[in-house]
Amino acid sequence: KSKNIIYDDICILCWKNNDADMILDFLHEQDIPAFTQSNILLENKACVRVLLEYAKYCIFGDKFYLHFLKEMLGFEPLKLKLDLAKSAVQNVLYLIKELKLDLNDMALIQFIEYAKSKDDFLKLLFEPCTLKIMSEQNRGINIMTVHKSKGLEFDHVI
Repeated sequence: KSKNIIYDDICILCWKNNDADMILDFLHEQDIPAFTQSNILLENKACVRVLLEYAKYCIFGDKFYLHFLKEMLGFEPLKLKLDLAKSAVQNVLYLIKELKLDLNDMALIQFIEYAKSKDDFLKLLFEPCTLKIMSEQNRGINIMTVHKSKGLEFDHVI
């Protein structure tokens, strides 16, 4: 900002898609517009992974899931009783509410839509989700892997 550089003219290069996702999350926390064109699976996005692991913890009570949740959330969430007779999307929305996750998060919105297509909540939890994260916008700092940047030009590269 101090040099009057437009965010759209900046590209941050990284080695892996996971790095791009972490950088994107950090920039959003700083209220800096950014986007990624990475091929990250929806189920590997942090907010979706937390949701899935929390559901598994609530169903099975396994300490493995609890350890992951404490690492990601910074606290130990309550073990809820889920009604598996309810639809997958009803359980997903219940868990999002209990975890106080951001319903404006594009990955969560996409996951809710995906959950609507599943009849069985357990299938939602354990069948691989092959969907990739959709870009939230194409304005701001572009974050991409070195591989994807091949042949592209940017005014400012980090």
